[in-house]
Amino acid sequence: ELRWGSVGLYIDYGTDNEKLLTQLDGDGIIGAFAVLEKSNHKVTAVSLQRGTQLEFISAEDFYDFFQSKPSKLLSITQSLCQLHRNVLYSYAKACKRIVELEKIAESKEAEAQ
Repeated sequence: ELRWGSVGLYIDYGTDNEKLLTQLDGDGIIGAFAVLEKSNHKVTAVSLQRGTQLEFISAEDFYDFFQSKPSKLLSITQSLCQLHRNVLYSYAKACKRIVELEKIAESKEAEAQ
């Protein structure tokens, strides 16, 4: 749990392919998806502000934590919905681009004949 400060979530942190996925400021949960999926973390959390405060919540304490702080569970649910919406938007955009490229390729084939 991010109690105070700022944390950057990176993929491939410390490599040439390092990419900042998002920045969390103030208050939030980090790594909840990995705990819910019972999988390893796929991103690296890096403090971006001096004095950033984090609290470790073990998988064993995870459900008790949310029973005592239901607003955090709501926050994660909202994050999942936003992520789902973003993925669907990106998928639709990619599909539209594929159709455009297929039309261009068909047009070039027709011109070549």
